[in-house]
Amino acid sequence: MRQIFNRIVLLAVVCALAATASFAQTKSKTVTFPEDVMVAGKLFKKGTYKMKFNQQTGELTIADGNNSATVSARLQKRDAKATRTVISSRQDGDNRVLSGITFRGEDETYQLTEGTSDTGAASTSPQH
Repeated sequence: MRQIFNRIVLLAVVCALAATASFAQTKSKTVTFPEDVMVAGKLFKKGTYKMKFNQQTGELTIADGNNSATVSARLQKRDAKATRTVISSRQDGDNRVLSGITFRGEDETYQLTEGTSDTGAASTSPQH
């Protein structure tokens, strides 16, 4: 009986560790766009959205109740922690296209890699 109890406890510990490891692979944040931006061909109006980044798959998702877009991204290490949140975008025709997000207090930038060619003028919008 004691051996069965020990196995159940061991199984619970292993499951808890596995769940913690999988949750650590996804980062969730709230991001506020100071202007309208395009993400994966979808327009996101100026406002606040949920952002999720899956480190394992390299997918970044921006969403609210009505709109959702997923793009490829990577974390780019910074030399120092950011002193403010910065939303980077580039001009593509008549649209601003999201190219990166840096959150205040973090030493990494979420750099979008899908649909972010170097054509067009770049812009950054600092947020305090």
